[in-house]
Amino acid sequence: MVRKETEQDEISRLLDSYEDETLNQKMDAFAQSKKRRVNKHVSKEAEIPSFVREEKDSDTRIVLGAKDVNTNKEPENLSGTMAFDPNKVEEKKDTVSGTVVIDDNEIQSLLEDQKGPQLTRKKVSKKEGKEDSSIHLKKTSKEGKQKSSKQNGAKTVAVIVASVLGILLAILLIFGVVKLVQTFTSDEISSEQQEAYYQEIMDWIDGYDFYSEDEKQEIIQLESKYNKLTKEQKNQIDEALEAKTGSTFDELLAMAKSKEKENSKNNNTETAQKKAELKEKINDLKTDLSRARSDLEDAQEALDKATATYNKASNTLSSEQSVLDGYNSTIASYQAYQNTYNMKYTEYLNTDYSDTETREQIWKEVESAKASMDALQSDYNTAVSNLSTAQTKVDTAKNEASNAQSAMNQAQQEVDDAQNVVDELTNKISVYQKQLDELD
Repeated sequence: MVRKETEQDEISRLLDSYEDETLNQKMDAFAQSKKRRVNKHVSKEAEIPSFVREEKDSDTRIVLGAKDVNTNKEPENLSGTMAFDPNKVEEKKDTVSGTVVIDDNEIQSLLEDQKGPQLTRKKVSKKEGKEDSSIHLKKTSKEGKQKSSKQNGAKTVAVIVASVLGILLAILLIFGVVKLVQTFTSDEISSEQQEAYYQEIMDWIDGYDFYSEDEKQEIIQLESKYNKLTKEQKNQIDEALEAKTGSTFDELLAMAKSKEKENSKNNNTETAQKKAELKEKINDLKTDLSRARSDLEDAQEALDKATATYNKASNTLSSEQSVLDGYNSTIASYQAYQNTYNMKYTEYLNTDYSDTETREQIWKEVESAKASMDALQSDYNTAVSNLSTAQTKVDTAKNEASNAQSAMNQAQQEVDDAQNVVDELTNKISVYQKQLDELD
């Protein structure tokens, strides 16, 4: 009894690992072990429960026990994966999984054909008249398998070829790019170019004794050319420099770079100081500009007032002058009529009495002049009476207008001066700001 349980346990373990990657190895080992046990215990194989397979739509279904086959009913609600005696099975209700056992002949047949069934666990609704859980073994036909194998093989070959071509193309592309980059970045130059660089440096060395400090700093620009020379050319250059300066090219280059760095540091310090000075000047000028603009506004306001005063004085003068002119016109008209009257009256007196017609005509003229005088008499009297006052008002208005004119001119000058200050400060700020921007 112990041996049978051991075999069934092995069968269960085999089923549990049916989809494992090492399935073939386990099945081979199990087949060898099974052959040894079958030879010794053939008579006891009947103890292993039999199974019935139902085939439908190319699927094989394993049904437990002869009793279940006769009743055409599958075992219900079994759980786990283990081998056992079907006569001792106690149905367990309210479970969701079943137990399937494959006999030795079935397993042996699968091993000999070298084809293994595929396990599929499927949960089936009870309403459809099926178990809650079952295991299906799908048949695999040799023809389909061979056809699928050929298709898969063709696809694999195509994928491999495409992959190889893609890799080769990528390698060629990368190789071309690398070559292109090397072409542009290569430090290798022709011997003619090296000779030209060598001669250029030697010419620079020849005039070294007469160079200014800035010209000696040009060795920094010669560094890249020096680095591309041959070792022999470099040695000759170093010998020439040592003869003139006591230092090699690299030593002079190091000193030049150190000096350049120091000059740069000093320049940065000077630049910072200049920036600070310019910013301070700009801020001071902006303060002055603010005051100048305020003065300009005050001057413009004073000019507006002076202009208004002048305009008023001018209007007053114009009015007073008009009154005075009216008085003078009235007096002048009255005096003209009076002169006419006096002249005609004298003429009338001097005319011969015998010339009656002439005397009558002259008298009419005398009377006309007298009528005009009488008509202007009142205005004449008013004009004469107010003439002096009107003249005084005119003179006063002229004086006020003159003063207003002077005040307005002064205000205009102050406005012009304030505007000039604003313009000058604005220009200075612009100049300093430009200098500050150039230092950045």
